[in-house]
Amino acid sequence: MRRSGLVHCRIEQSVRGTASLHCHCAWVAAMGTGGYVVGWGTLSLINAGIAQGKGQSGLHWWLVSLVLGPIATFMLVALTPVSADRHQRP
Repeated sequence: MRRSGLVHCRIEQSVRGTASLHCHCAWVAAMGTGGYVVGWGTLSLINAGIAQGKGQSGLHWWLVSLVLGPIATFMLVALTPVSADRHQRP
């Protein structure tokens, strides 16, 4: 296998004697579906923090965010008002 930076290539010979070159980019492979899972999970935690800052249930919005992702962020920021007791000083 030949490695040059982020691109990994190898030459394979088939049973019929033909050779084929197989290359892939390590960065793209590393970002596969795992990158989306990490991003989606991070967004859900951010949404839970925003919800708690607005006086809403962080757990509720975390669960909603796991399903809806960026749509839940929009709903939380644009449609959810800050609760009235959040403005009162103790």
